[in-house]
Amino acid sequence: VKLTAQPAQRGARGERGTVATDDYRPIPVMAAFGHIPRLGWGIVVKQDAREVHAPVRAMARDVALVSAIVLVVAVLLGFVIARSISRSAVQIASAAARVGGGDLEVRALVEGPAEIREIGHNLNRMVALLGAKLRESTSAAEIYVAAGRHSRLAELAPEVLEALMRSTRSQSGVLYVVGDDDHVLERLVVLGTGDGRLPPTLSL
Repeated sequence: VKLTAQPAQRGARGERGTVATDDYRPIPVMAAFGHIPRLGWGIVVKQDAREVHAPVRAMARDVALVSAIVLVVAVLLGFVIARSISRSAVQIASAAARVGGGDLEVRALVEGPAEIREIGHNLNRMVALLGAKLRESTSAAEIYVAAGRHSRLAELAPEVLEALMRSTRSQSGVLYVVGDDDHVLERLVVLGTGDGRLPPTLSL
């Protein structure tokens, strides 16, 4: 069988990397390719571009829809509710508009009557959840790309740990792997703190 796909040809030649291309169907895909010198193998991992971008598009639609609803509700409340609570409604409307523009770090000011506070709390919870899911998707994509660049665990592990730390907003992290003894975990990589502060092995 003659390989015609670009990632397969480049992986077979010993190259490593990622590329957006069309596969044999033909459908746009995101492909990571690499080479295992000891075996003489080229390896390709690919996923439909539609599937890769689907979570982000779905979250963007959800953010826009919910933000529009919250914005409309906040504006209506601003006309109906007394002047004393209009400031809270304007704050929520402003936060919702910023969320609709893609700012998932914004938080609405929670004050005023119980109904207004509940809207603010719900908006803040929604934005926090969407931000966490977006970080998870970004972290997974970074790990896929890193896997295409490296064939050795020692090279891959630091990039995987960095992606996980960004996703969880952690300041330090450590990866352990199963050693020759299945009941012992060996420290592989540490980031954000000194090696001496963490044990080199852990017993299961």
